[in-house]
Amino acid sequence: MHPPILEARADVGLLVLLVIVVLTILIPFAMATTAKLEKAWREVSANLALAKEKGLVLTGRCQQSDVVVRGLGGKHSSTVIELTDGLPTDVEFWREGMWSLTDPEIGDPAFDRSVRVRGDCVDVLVACDAPLRGALRAAAAEGWTLREGVLKGTFSGILTDHLEAKIRDGLGLAQQLREVDEARAAHLGRRVHDDPSPGVRHGALRALASGRYGRPALDAALPRGLDDVDDDNRFYAAELAEHVPTFLALAKEGHAPALRALIARPHAHEALRPVLAGWLTQIPLERPATAVALADALAVVPVDGAEDALVGMLASYEEVPLAAARALAAVGSIHAVPALAPLRDRVLGGELKSAARDAILAIQARAAGAEVGALALASASAGGLALTPTAETETETGT
Repeated sequence: MHPPILEARADVGLLVLLVIVVLTILIPFAMATTAKLEKAWREVSANLALAKEKGLVLTGRCQQSDVVVRGLGGKHSSTVIELTDGLPTDVEFWREGMWSLTDPEIGDPAFDRSVRVRGDCVDVLVACDAPLRGALRAAAAEGWTLREGVLKGTFSGILTDHLEAKIRDGLGLAQQLREVDEARAAHLGRRVHDDPSPGVRHGALRALASGRYGRPALDAALPRGLDDVDDDNRFYAAELAEHVPTFLALAKEGHAPALRALIARPHAHEALRPVLAGWLTQIPLERPATAVALADALAVVPVDGAEDALVGMLASYEEVPLAAARALAAVGSIHAVPALAPLRDRVLGGELKSAARDAILAIQARAAGAEVGALALASASAGGLALTPTAETETETGT
């Protein structure tokens, strides 16, 4: 036989021998691995009273949840746990970053940063207490999601040692979510009372105010909302309760929305007067929103010394001088004109220039007993005004 043919046959023989050796090693190893997986999953099946089906599949009912667990082999093996029955269907959550979506916030900064939320109603998540929100946050980071009423955990590899623990973790979360969902109103009321996050307290009160849970649930939570340490939460509760004393207390602290709420309620103006008087000697110009709200209030609520305070505000910055000029149009006297005139005479002034001019016209009209529009600027000097020709004619004829 030709030597090359002999060498080729020898090479083939060696290759076959190597394949046989490898298979002899791998097959027992694969069988041992499969046996180990099967044993671990049978133990979990027995411990949780789940049925062990063909392959790596567990099904059954445990702790009020329908359970399906699958071990998926292949290049990217994984273990998938699905829990259903009685879980919220109007909200979804998953790990932040899995999809790029704009999601509603529930008011807990740590939760909002790390968990994506979507749905028609996120009240159930707002109703969860801080420990449960922490557990949901950790679960989402591990791969748990809630979608269409299915709590699903997806984990890399075929789990053995940690399989039962993962299933129990999911069952615990499902049970807690179910309990919160079944009594949302009560849980929301508790969050208004005791949640450490101001945002969650606000969200809980807002959920109760939506009308989904009835007026009694809201009325029960409002007293705590009115005592909230967060000013914005107190203001929101006061709006819901139409509670003027809370508005007044916030106004004393310079809370701009509360001042505006009182301006919009004429029946509260008399009670607002002493609050405004207390601010006249210390207008908070470093807080423009408050200063503007005070100017607007002084325009509609008569207070001794208001004009001097408003004139002082004309020298401020941002939107404060504009608000002061508009207020002086309503309550200013001839004494305010010298302070308004430089603003009126600016080369570039925009809204402030127009507001100062209108204020001067309104002031002079009141002083002369004429209607606004019957006066014209007579000179560039501060406050220089004269009757228009039409007004003069009407005065001479007595019409």
